[in-house]
Amino acid sequence: MLPTVLEEEKPDAVCMYCGSNDLNAAIGEEQIVGNVLRLRVLVRAYGECVPLAFFSIIKAPQKLSKWDLIERINSRVREELFVEDQLHLTDAAYALMVGTAEPVLADWLRA
Repeated sequence: MLPTVLEEEKPDAVCMYCGSNDLNAAIGEEQIVGNVLRLRVLVRAYGECVPLAFFSIIKAPQKLSKWDLIERINSRVREELFVEDQLHLTDAAYALMVGTAEPVLADWLRA
C-alpha cells in the first residue's frame, strides 16, 4: 500500500510517526521496530533523495504504563542510525542526511 501511495502522491518529503497505535493494539516491540525499519526501506526505494523524517513515539500520559517500552523502541530505531561508537552515523544515515540537506542547500545557493 505505501509504495502505491508514494507513486501516486509523489511526495517531496515523507514524515513518519508510527508505532503509537501499534502499542495500543498490543503489538510487540520486535514487530514495531521491524515495521518502522521496513517503512524506511520502502521510502528509500521510492526515492533515495526524498527527505524522510521519523518522529519517535510520544510518551503520552495515556501510555504512562508503557513509557519504558516506548523508550526501548525509540532507542532501537535511533540505534539503526549510528555505528558501534554511537557517535558516527551509518552509511545509510549519512545518505539520508545528504538526501535531506542537498535540496535545501541547492535552494539556498540559487537564492
